[in-house]
Amino acid sequence: MDSTTTPNPFALSQAVKLISDSDLFNLRRTIVITNGKGGVGKTSVTTNLATLLAEAGYKVLIVDMDSQGNVAINLGFSDDERNNQGKALHHAVTYNEVPVPLKDIRPGLDVLTGGPFTNQLIDAIHGDTLRGGKMRGCIARALAKIANNYDLILIDTPPSDAGFVFVDEAMLAARWILAPLRPEPKSINGLYSLASRIEQVQSANPYIRLLGVILFGVPSGATRVEKRPRDILGERLGGIAPTFSAKIRNVVAADADASFRGQAAHELAADVLKQGPFWERLRSGASATPVLAGSASSLAEDYMSLATEIIDELKAQEEAFDAEAGEK
Repeated sequence: MDSTTTPNPFALSQAVKLISDSDLFNLRRTIVITNGKGGVGKTSVTTNLATLLAEAGYKVLIVDMDSQGNVAINLGFSDDERNNQGKALHHAVTYNEVPVPLKDIRPGLDVLTGGPFTNQLIDAIHGDTLRGGKMRGCIARALAKIANNYDLILIDTPPSDAGFVFVDEAMLAARWILAPLRPEPKSINGLYSLASRIEQVQSANPYIRLLGVILFGVPSGATRVEKRPRDILGERLGGIAPTFSAKIRNVVAADADASFRGQAAHELAADVLKQGPFWERLRSGASATPVLAGSASSLAEDYMSLATEIIDELKAQEEAFDAEAGEK
């Protein structure tokens, strides 16, 4: 190294064993939802996938690593007295204890919340790293203590401008990455910064891989708007991961209704059906204007298709990984 070069305190060195092999094995069904660009629907993807998978019989944990705590808003428990706003994960990391998630936010779905305590944890890890401390990998070590209680763990991450250190911590704790992005150049270019972070993290977590890319906020019926990003992504990904066929359309009214009501899209769609048809509301003297967005079913179908495709890809990748390991 050139004597004038200042060492990067945030670089992950192979010389340091941050996470044990047993912890990495326990975390093999952990998926981090992230991208190098904000505003790409990470929390919406996380909460909708989690609720659908839990309803399908999987035991699921959401880890909200964003200090905004939007997972609680999306799932309707932000004002619940149980919402500890990130205190559970902060406490587990600080005192090297077993994390205690909120149980059964939906049947089969637990949550480690985000909030102000998450921000304190970000600051602590950042400061510790600057001092050359030993906190790197602390999220992975904490989650490994409870990972075997779940079929899947989904980690929602903060925007990268909130600090790459915390995004790295999420990737250190994961086996797979889902990258949602909008069909626009700035969002697609966010994959470059994500690729750079993956390369750095792989020195400490050699198993981390991109599971796939999700097109989010696609205008309905805009075939050309969707096709060009798919072509570009196909070239840039070079076959290392798919851009999922299922996409999340830009259904503004349904997305807003779901968020205000603390529901996943398929839960909102079920309530829309309970409104009754137009003629029935009109005859009863109620307003003929739908109380809830009728487009909820379209949004729900998008997430259902995506969940199915992700599970299929996850199983295929796991089989390929096991086959490769068996040949060595």
